[in-house]
Amino acid sequence: MPLAREYTVHEVRNILQASEGTASPVTGQPGHAILTHLNRVNVGSRPHLATDTAYIAHHADQAWAVTQALNSPEGQRELAALDAGSNRRKINAPTVFPMIQAAHRVSHNEVVQPNQLINAATVVVDRDPLNPNTPHIQTAYPT
Repeated sequence: MPLAREYTVHEVRNILQASEGTASPVTGQPGHAILTHLNRVNVGSRPHLATDTAYIAHHADQAWAVTQALNSPEGQRELAALDAGSNRRKINAPTVFPMIQAAHRVSHNEVVQPNQLINAATVVVDRDPLNPNTPHIQTAYPT
């Protein structure tokens, strides 16, 4: 089954959970979409980053945003590149109605509009040669 296909929210939630803490087949670094970018109240605690974002919503909201990103034209194009042999792709895609996430956004170490509704997501996806039918989601965060 190719990676470039339609995903359900339930399927994406399972992929997020399976990828969390699991070594990336590309970099060896653990997946961190949930631990780093979901319900982290200390946004801005990573001062080495110019920008730091986290969903402050429920797991279902993060899964919904990632599902929209994977199923978007941008997501399908990047997943097709993985099917063609690329190892890692970064998907930047708008989320569509409903606007389901609120996020703390930190830019240059200043909180910008806490609880801001956001309308886009970034998802970093790896191709796993040992599990070619399921993407490894390295990270996913609001943008």
